[in-house]
Amino acid sequence: MQTGAVDSVFTQILQFLHTASDWAGSLVISGIRSILPSLMVPESLVSSIGLLAVLSVLLGVAEVAKKVVWAIVIAGWVLVIVRIAIVVIQGR
Repeated sequence: MQTGAVDSVFTQILQFLHTASDWAGSLVISGIRSILPSLMVPESLVSSIGLLAVLSVLLGVAEVAKKVVWAIVIAGWVLVIVRIAIVVIQGR
């Protein structure tokens, strides 16, 4: 990949994250306003709140993925041990 292509992909990823955080921030602030209508949240916080919301979701997804990977690894080790046990038992 050329440097220009990498920069373009990186720029597109950052633009997507910025758009997603603006959208998520607006969603969080509208939720806050529906619960506490008298609370005034500055519009300058929309992006920051949204970025934190997006990062929180990504951390949640990563945590679930980590648990799934551990389950697969444990199942793999169990199957390997069972296979070794079968070979040992049949060898006798």
